[in-house]
Amino acid sequence: MSNAASIRQPLDDEDIVGEILCRLPPQPSSVLRASLASKLWRDLAVSSAFRCRLRAHHRHAPVLGVYEKHARMLRFIPAFDAPDRIPTDRFSLKVCADHSYKVDNWVVLGATTARVLFINRTRRELLVFHPISTDLRVVAISADFLNKAYTTNGAVVYEGECIGDSTKFQLVLVGIWGKGHEGDLFAHVYSSETGVRGDLVSVLEGPKPCRVGHLPCTLASNGIYWWLTEPHKCILQFDLGSQQLAVINRPPVTSINIGCSRIIRAEDDDIGLTVLS
Repeated sequence: MSNAASIRQPLDDEDIVGEILCRLPPQPSSVLRASLASKLWRDLAVSSAFRCRLRAHHRHAPVLGVYEKHARMLRFIPAFDAPDRIPTDRFSLKVCADHSYKVDNWVVLGATTARVLFINRTRRELLVFHPISTDLRVVAISADFLNKAYTTNGAVVYEGECIGDSTKFQLVLVGIWGKGHEGDLFAHVYSSETGVRGDLVSVLEGPKPCRVGHLPCTLASNGIYWWLTEPHKCILQFDLGSQQLAVINRPPVTSINIGCSRIIRAEDDDIGLTVLS
């Protein structure tokens, strides 16, 4: 009797339970409902190690919703119906929270790896918002960037072993010096882990004039990609490994309107284009 009782049941084994939970559909309610089965299942579902494992299994997390700029509010628009629908107020953020009569000049630069990046030009700040943990980080824009940048765009990427950690991230801010034919593209990198800003990085060789657009970036493999408004047939690439900028040619498709197209992550973490006709 004692030997039989001491035998561990399959559903009490963390590896087996973890495999079961990983194979559930990626919708938000799937793991939540399964975690109600027992204390073991609940503890496993909320652990950072399991979140990393779940992310690795599904590779790409489902799109829970989108953000829009609404007056002083960064407003979340949910994509799912119940029971997977995230309430709008849960992931929204009041950007101008000091009740000032003056509305700040701010704009969303993009959302990647569970974070939203926006720039407040009035206060000369970059803000990184992690909706799930409600963590909001404010990073002052360095004087050398502000003094030289004419147009700007940026990206926030994860820095660490698991996407579930909201404390580690890397900011990549890109911009252009001067106007017209005098413009030079450059980038500025900031690490939240070290609190250090890197040196300005410029494009070693590239066409002129060169302008980065305002459309959000695309993260694929080990690179970040932005549309360039000039030249029209090029894309700006920032290599996260080498920390270098480069101008690359876009796929040979004619009559592409940048405003109606987006750079997307394709198979094997390559990049492609999606075009609204």
